[in-house]
Amino acid sequence: MAEQWAAEQQPSKEVGGEEPGLLLEPVYKPAYLHVFRVRIQQMHALLNYSADVLPTEPMTALQCPLRGRASLSDTKFRVGDDIRGDTGCVEIATDSRTLAHNELLFLQSRVGVARDMDVFAKALRPDGALTKLLSAEEAAHLGPFKEFIARHRIEAHQDVLMVLASPRVERLFRLLHSLLLLSPPQQQLAEQQSQPIAVAVARTLWRNYMHIVAVGTPVANASAHAGSEQAQGYEASGPAVHGVRKLLKDLAYYLEMFGSTLKDARTTKMASQLESLLQALGHFQDARVQRQYLRHFLTRTERPPFASELKEARAVADTLLQKASALETQHKQEFAKRFQELASDESKKMWREVLRVDA
Repeated sequence: MAEQWAAEQQPSKEVGGEEPGLLLEPVYKPAYLHVFRVRIQQMHALLNYSADVLPTEPMTALQCPLRGRASLSDTKFRVGDDIRGDTGCVEIATDSRTLAHNELLFLQSRVGVARDMDVFAKALRPDGALTKLLSAEEAAHLGPFKEFIARHRIEAHQDVLMVLASPRVERLFRLLHSLLLLSPPQQQLAEQQSQPIAVAVARTLWRNYMHIVAVGTPVANASAHAGSEQAQGYEASGPAVHGVRKLLKDLAYYLEMFGSTLKDARTTKMASQLESLLQALGHFQDARVQRQYLRHFLTRTERPPFASELKEARAVADTLLQKASALETQHKQEFAKRFQELASDESKKMWREVLRVDA
């Protein structure tokens, strides 16, 4: 899938016609990128949820601070020639499954930026969601901002191509392949063979469902008051909401992969609950990213000569910023509503019965 998407990339072009000179987004295949991103997330869910099933082996790796990502406080594993020029790297003991898990997160983050820009570019088309929020007169001044987003989109896709061609990702693919070839220790193998897969799947689903309920409930409660006076002091932050989204994605993908082993028609309703939540959270994330780039555009153009030359474009961007902020609040409230349904006593009862968990 990664090779198929990379092979489809074409150079960017200049647009004529209605918007002469406007940098058009490259003729990418967004659908391929989306599917590739989903496959990464599915593999991440599998590694994350199967720690007690999949075998692993000891390894050493270099752990280095992430550069250029000040908003992130964690670290990622890097190995070999990927750390040349970095400082603060230390060699640590780890295992192959943990290393693969962290490297998938790295790849997912880079692909995610490109996917976000695809969604943004689509929203700025004449029939796009953001364009529809503007009057015809306002939309006519979108050109400079559309070019700004198109350039960021090109950079994001080029970054993905560079990452896919890097030794780091090549090693990741080899590592994932080797994980599938590992045989578990005899004792672990005997324990696995004595336990039906449906039982293992049910236990994993229940444990992570309850974890999400515990982690997500305070975030959902705060999100329910987003934008109101009641929210002051405890409104859920964007990263907190996005963190719940990532947990829900893992649960949804694991249920999709192994739910059939439970042989209960109600797994369809469970999947529908998660899909509904993820839809609301996807809209929230889109609005959040859009708001961030709108602010970035306004900051970059607030000084002369841009402030005067792009006066109309800045006014439209400011209008969109206000609308994106309102949409972000709206989607956060919708997430809270749907999460409360997932965490309700009725929902817990259904999950408990399907997964055959003792009360």
